[in-house]
Amino acid sequence: MTDNGLATVVANNIWQTRETRGMTVPQLARAAGITKAYLYDVEYAKRNVSLRVACAIAQALHTTVDALTSDESPPTCPTCKVLTELLEVEAERHKQAIDSLKEVMR
Repeated sequence: MTDNGLATVVANNIWQTRETRGMTVPQLARAAGITKAYLYDVEYAKRNVSLRVACAIAQALHTTVDALTSDESPPTCPTCKVLTELLEVEAERHKQAIDSLKEVMR
């Protein structure tokens, strides 16, 4: 992957994760200890991000640098993955309970 390609992947992943977390640019910039202008440049792939800043952004977004640099899937934090799995289990359990009630009511 070219540097520009990686910058675009990182930019998209930071933006998507920030939006998913409901954070604004000023909030993320403050949490990561960088300026809003720097973050805007990173999100528009106009500026490469240092490893130190990538770590700070990842920490502020509750994700990993690996997730921010991955072009395979949207980044998610480990906690989000666990919560998603739990929700899926609960949804299936509730579906089974509803199906059981429907059967009883027939």
